[in-house]
Amino acid sequence: MPKFMLLFFGSYADYDRLPEEAKRKQYDAVGRWWSENGRHLRGGEQAKEGIGGFAIVDVADKQAAIEIAKGWPAGGVEVRPIVEGR
Repeated sequence: MPKFMLLFFGSYADYDRLPEEAKRKQYDAVGRWWSENGRHLRGGEQAKEGIGGFAIVDVADKQAAIEIAKGWPAGGVEVRPIVEGR
C-alpha cells in the first residue's frame, strides 16, 4: 500500500494571538482529527519550529491522502509521497 507523509505547518504567532476559547476548540478539533483518521496513520511528531509535525498515512493512493489532509483543522498541511528503499 502506498505511503504518504502529511507535513503540518502554521504560525505559532497566529496561534498565540487566538483567544483561549479558540485555542481550546482548535486543540479539540486536532484531537478528533487524529482519532477519526488513526486507522490510516502511523508515527507522527510535533516540532517546535518550521514543520509543526508530521504523520505517515497508509492509503490506496494520493487522492485518499489528500482527502485525509483536507480535514486537518489547524494550519496548513502538505501531502508528499514516500519512496521506500529496497
